[in-house]
Amino acid sequence: MSLSKLGLLAIAATLTVGGVSAHADSLTLGDAGQSMSFIFNGDHDTGAGGNFTPSSAVIGGKTVDFTAVYCVDLNHFIGDNSFYNGVTFTTNGVVNGSTVHNAADIAWLILNTTVTNDTQAAGLQAAIWETEYGNHFTLLTGGSIAADEAADLNALSHASVSSSLISQLDWITPPTTTEGHGKDSETEYQQGLVGLPDPPAVPEPATLSLFGTGILGLAGLVRRRLSA
Repeated sequence: MSLSKLGLLAIAATLTVGGVSAHADSLTLGDAGQSMSFIFNGDHDTGAGGNFTPSSAVIGGKTVDFTAVYCVDLNHFIGDNSFYNGVTFTTNGVVNGSTVHNAADIAWLILNTTVTNDTQAAGLQAAIWETEYGNHFTLLTGGSIAADEAADLNALSHASVSSSLISQLDWITPPTTTEGHGKDSETEYQQGLVGLPDPPAVPEPATLSLFGTGILGLAGLVRRRLSA
């Protein structure tokens, strides 16, 4: 086995085991939900927040329906009820080139919070933003949305959270856009999102174990051949 083939094998193993393979595909984004008022980074903002529904994607040629899609990026904007091509999906908690802060906690919220209406979806969205941004985010809207946010955060505070939850969601980077013209043009990100596929992606321990055993066996075989 040549060294070039060994390099390709190592790369393939890293991408598969790490769960960080990315696909540039398409996203059909649904309605953003209820309007909320909040303070972010000291600025008073108002915007629609909650589960983008109905939403679906084509990832690696396969159609994926989402039970839920939420925003994890208040620094950028995106249009709802729109179709996007050239979207990147990962399972490692990264959107727009950066790891989402407290991604595992956000994954727990999405996977374990029961949402049956737009108000509960807005409350969960607020809980996601507060989990991600901490004191940089404050919800101003009161009533049921605030009560739902508080209940979601309280449940999270008593939860046992594992980083393995991150890979059960699709972390979504929409295509960049170009603002301005010529020398004044700039590339801009659009709002990073996270989606819960229907059904959720659950790693199979037995399959991963067999794969790891196979890789170790190949590595041993390669070492013996090189030694020879």
